[in-house]
Amino acid sequence: MVKKKFWVLPGVLVGLLLLLTGVAWRYEGYASHQALIDYPPPGQFVTINGARMHYLCQGKGEPTLVLEAGFDGGALDWTPILPALSENHRVCAFDRLGQDWSDPAPHPRTFATAADELHAALEILGITRPLVIGHSLGAALVQIYAAKYEVTGLVLVEGLTSDVAELVTQRLGSYQAINPLAPLGLLRPLGMIGADFAYSPELRREMTALRSRSSSLLNLTDEGAVAAGSAATQLHAAEANLSGPLLVISAEQSDVPGLPEGAFVAAEKALAGRIANSQYVVIPGAKHHYIMADHPQAVVDAIETWLANLK
Repeated sequence: MVKKKFWVLPGVLVGLLLLLTGVAWRYEGYASHQALIDYPPPGQFVTINGARMHYLCQGKGEPTLVLEAGFDGGALDWTPILPALSENHRVCAFDRLGQDWSDPAPHPRTFATAADELHAALEILGITRPLVIGHSLGAALVQIYAAKYEVTGLVLVEGLTSDVAELVTQRLGSYQAINPLAPLGLLRPLGMIGADFAYSPELRREMTALRSRSSSLLNLTDEGAVAAGSAATQLHAAEANLSGPLLVISAEQSDVPGLPEGAFVAAEKALAGRIANSQYVVIPGAKHHYIMADHPQAVVDAIETWLANLK
């Protein structure tokens, strides 16, 4: 009798696990479908090599400000500062291929491929000599963009720089370990995806719904793997071709995982020191995630003051 009970318990646990997996898988299909119904794209699409890239443009005025979000982000990340920036400028925020409403990123590719895709999109939209603004990993992308294509200026908002790129991107590459769980919907009950509390409750719900989809999670880990394989090398190479104007906006209390305390901020300041015609601004009390949401006015003021001095 004891031996029988010993074997029954594992069987029950396996059965419960299979039941949970089945329920999570069915709910994943429903929730992923429902997210796109509840939250339709607010902007428009441009097609790049057969893939649709979502973008949102507001305001008027040249140069156009082009916004690139960080890892696991998208155009929605810029929502807190879009209205203020678009009062005096045309502002276009993009979902890179693989982000939010955009199609998955095609392969083969390196990290710099996203810069070429952005340029192709801007050409279709008739945007020339943009002022490119990037947050975190998106800042690494706009540095590569500015080194290759003509820009009016470059703004890094808590931006990844060459001095710490290898450590940061290697961590991003490790996220592919979750790939087997994502299609089964098992990451939803584990609460793997959630928007930063600096954003409004309504916006957090939208971000979480879109970014918890299994397809979004796989796109996320794919970008992490691509970044781990090529971003650091390409960012180092790009820096040699950067000449400003450059604005580096740094958070005083940067909290990037996997780095020694103060390393991220020190790297930002060092980059500003190496590039001619650059300015370095620190926002007191701000943290890395998400500086444009928890200190929106300070970010806007820094950009607007710098832009005024460029004219």
